[in-house]
Amino acid sequence: MNPFKDKIVGVLMGGLSKEREVSLRSGGAVLDALLLRGYDAVPIDVGTDVAEQLKKKEIEVAFLALHGRYGEDGCIQGLLEIAGIPYTGSSVLASALAMDKHLTKDIARQEGLPTPDSLFFDAFHEDLDAFLAKFCLSFPLIVKPSREGSTIGIAKVENARELKSAIHEAAQLDSRVLVEKFVRGREVTVPGDLSSAAFFLAAAAARLGSK
Repeated sequence: MNPFKDKIVGVLMGGLSKEREVSLRSGGAVLDALLLRGYDAVPIDVGTDVAEQLKKKEIEVAFLALHGRYGEDGCIQGLLEIAGIPYTGSSVLASALAMDKHLTKDIARQEGLPTPDSLFFDAFHEDLDAFLAKFCLSFPLIVKPSREGSTIGIAKVENARELKSAIHEAAQLDSRVLVEKFVRGREVTVPGDLSSAAFFLAAAAARLGSK
């Protein structure tokens, strides 16, 4: 028996990040799928009044379809923890760490996982010209805001002039900016669910091996 079929499920979407429109689309798809399967699901367009909305609509379970800052970085997860509402996805700590690319890379290195060489620029505590004067990575490079998603603010740079401009632009989105070596290769997206993860991973490996 599904323990959530008799619960009011709030599909949290929209939000305050630059990925709002993407979230509204994915949240709408989730809502339609839940309703089709007989769940008592209602939309929650997340704003600064989200706590009031959750209480007013008597939400008992939260399906998180949020993207980007405040939705994937532990903020909404913390609010739901305090409210005692179960939610989909990762915990507060895991969300906060995974959303910060710099911290994620630090953890990967500590665990012995390979990750491209990188440098970190903090616009609040460093001067950009001073940072560039001691820069030691070779081009091409990837510049990205440390705490944005969906490739927002990401740029590939080939020289010092482009690097300075890209860091300046990324810092408008996040004071923490990651600069790392560009890695040439093929990007692979593997759809699936946890119940059949082994199958999908094996299929992906076979597909890569055939090329």
